[in-house]
Amino acid sequence: MANDYFAFKQFTVYHDKCAMKVGTDGVLLGLLANISGIEQRDDVKVLDIGTGTGLVALIAAQRLAHAEVTAIEIEPNSAMQARENFVASPFASRLKVVQGRVQDYSTDIKFDLILCNPPFYNGTLTSPDDKRTLARHALSLTFDELAHSASSLLAEEGRFVVVIPSYAEGQLTDCCTKYGLHLNEETKVYPNINKEFKRVVVQYSRIKTELTESKLLIDDPPGYKSAQYKELVKEYYIGPLK
Repeated sequence: MANDYFAFKQFTVYHDKCAMKVGTDGVLLGLLANISGIEQRDDVKVLDIGTGTGLVALIAAQRLAHAEVTAIEIEPNSAMQARENFVASPFASRLKVVQGRVQDYSTDIKFDLILCNPPFYNGTLTSPDDKRTLARHALSLTFDELAHSASSLLAEEGRFVVVIPSYAEGQLTDCCTKYGLHLNEETKVYPNINKEFKRVVVQYSRIKTELTESKLLIDDPPGYKSAQYKELVKEYYIGPLK
């Protein structure tokens, strides 16, 4: 039987009330987001859209020691669990949950970093579990709505970072371009050396630059975590990785 929680070095994420559990996508999003230039600032504002368990927001709070992190979640039970995970963490004073739709979120704050692990299963069969459907499908948040919300909430020099299946990247990029956000960085995530990448972590901003491309190999060889992956997660995962 799977655990009701996932323990990291500095915090624990309970996910028994959430449809979507702690997973690699959220970890990659939190750790691959480019924070250069803002990591030492004491006024950084971070927004996590669709926080679920609160995992991505917690990683952001650990990486950015002075940042104030706001997490939006539409599903009430998930929002409650994220709040509980925040309160139990050492970053509780810098984390808050907003329960509702990002499309309806109104604030004077402009965010330096916006993160999202979005619902992306456009056109696939829906789950009989309504909460899981809400978490995994673009029924409650389309790419166009996501891009529009991010553009509205992003600071002038802010970054919008998303983890998404490779097949959906073009659609999201088209929507972001529509709202003045340009693709700057792309990390292709390969499961192992024998498989093509299926996930990408992409970064957008208002500033148009030449695209910076990189790749991350999860397993090398298959079944064993790569040195690159171990280095990425070493300050977060407990215990050795095979």
